[in-house]
Amino acid sequence: TLVDEVIVWGWPAGTPAAPGSLYDGPVDGVGSVPGWNAEDPRPLIEAVIQSYGRALESRDVQQVRRSYAGLTAQQAQVLRDFFDTVTDLKVELAISQLQITGDVAEAQVEGFSQFVQNRRAQRQAMTFHATLARVSETWGIASIR
Repeated sequence: TLVDEVIVWGWPAGTPAAPGSLYDGPVDGVGSVPGWNAEDPRPLIEAVIQSYGRALESRDVQQVRRSYAGLTAQQAQVLRDFFDTVTDLKVELAISQLQITGDVAEAQVEGFSQFVQNRRAQRQAMTFHATLARVSETWGIASIR
């Protein structure tokens, strides 16, 4: 199936990151909270990952792009093709490992997706590595692999 041919919802193996794809703006207000504790950015990073999951559930490539600014044209097309073939998409994501060094975070993300495709309910495990960057106190996804 199309899902079997991609890594993490449309990120084909070996697809390079978009030039200049480092995140450079807010993600629907997620990732920047007044009074947040700079000593522990994990809750903000977790919120960004949850926002990405909700964007996938929307089946709207523009919403995905708001959560993942580095989305390439090729990745967007694969997502569109996938979204056109499924209904009732639900995504659960959680960070299993997180390493933060200054303004960059490396997150191992695990979870699952549930959807209906060809009138058949399916559930698939999801695992990916996300690199997040903090710009002006706001965290966002810079790359996914």
